[in-house]
Amino acid sequence: MIDEKQNIDHVVVSRRGIWALETKNIDGVITCEGDQWNRTRIGSKGEEYEGYIGSPSKQAKSNAIKIKNYLERQLPDTFKSLKLYVEPIVIIANEEAELNIKNPSTDIYTHKEIKKQIKNKNNNKKEIFNKKEIKNIIKELKKLK
Repeated sequence: MIDEKQNIDHVVVSRRGIWALETKNIDGVITCEGDQWNRTRIGSKGEEYEGYIGSPSKQAKSNAIKIKNYLERQLPDTFKSLKLYVEPIVIIANEEAELNIKNPSTDIYTHKEIKKQIKNKNNNKKEIFNKKEIKNIIKELKKLK
């Protein structure tokens, strides 16, 4: 098992890589600088206030490392000659969010951008997994439900 306290929102597996997606449905003005995140919202009386949202980028990176370590333990033959890297990505799913991003430690996309961005990332990498390996990776990941 990876970690019962922490859920992993989505994992994308292709012949060219593995991505750990951390999805947040948060609104307001979302500011990210490095791993520091803040959210500012407008209250019912027009006053601004900040809300704690933690660090989605740290969570995405943590999940990516956990997935990597889990797969290396479960499928040692697949990864013995391959330096596996699971790429963390944060997705902001709420259309009401206004993003202010500076020097993020992970890629950050809206839900409208993610499909195109993963496709672009996928096209820019060489193939590292065959169909059988992908099937085995997905089989192992499904055990984590």
